[in-house]
Amino acid sequence: MKVFPSFDQPSLKAKMTLNGICPQVWKFVSNGIDTRYEDAKKEGKHVLDLNDMAWMTKFYEEEDAISSIEFEQTPKISSYLYAVCAGPFTQFEDYDPMYPPQRVLVRASLVKNLRHELIFGITKTTLDYYQK
Repeated sequence: MKVFPSFDQPSLKAKMTLNGICPQVWKFVSNGIDTRYEDAKKEGKHVLDLNDMAWMTKFYEEEDAISSIEFEQTPKISSYLYAVCAGPFTQFEDYDPMYPPQRVLVRASLVKNLRHELIFGITKTTLDYYQK
């Protein structure tokens, strides 16, 4: 993974864009809204070409089982707020129309310990509190 410097200085902000590839069975999330192409070499080929990433597919045993992901550019944010998570996660989502969408990712081995409904509830309660 190519990385970038992160400055712990709130006055330094930038718009950020991310593109990547990963095994199809993985989740890949970041701050931007994503578009996922399940077949990186066909429908997602433009992502590989645009970012000169085609060479990276050779590191995968099954080159047909690779997804490419494009993330929309973020608004200006501090670099230390940019997040990237990729891996074989299980994802839980909450789409309550009264609140922003929420999602929680957890390693498959830890799913039994996750109380995602509690996390969603605490987030909603906190948002209600700060909107008063």
